[in-house]
Amino acid sequence: MEKFVKYGMLCVLVMVLVAGCATGTKKSDEQLVGDQLQVVKKSLESKNIDALFVVVSEDFEHPEVGSKAELKALAETGRDSGYADDGACELKNVQLTKKSDGTISAYPIDLSSPAGSISVELVFKKDKDGVWRVLTGNADGV
Repeated sequence: MEKFVKYGMLCVLVMVLVAGCATGTKKSDEQLVGDQLQVVKKSLESKNIDALFVVVSEDFEHPEVGSKAELKALAETGRDSGYADDGACELKNVQLTKKSDGTISAYPIDLSSPAGSISVELVFKKDKDGVWRVLTGNADGV
């Protein structure tokens, strides 16, 4: 009897999970990018460079910074030099704009620390695995 109850509970759990997945609402691309922005915010504020770079595409490229690896080295240097100490990442004014090339621009992302403040645009693209990641970025006044 006990085995039957356990089996029955397992069946109910599986049905609930399947029904939940089937009836759950699918997130829009903008919502998925918003989720990624939350990862960016949390990673920056905790100075967790490895977590931050999960959100950066292998295809990342920037004319002044270079590749993803070069950006990561620059971010680690900045963190280790104390530029991110007491830093904040503000997302309350961010506007998401879907572009004709399939990317989504997120701007302004307001970053601040005792070293100063800056507004940043991040451009996201959907990678081959279906995850939205940062393709490039731009900073005001730099």
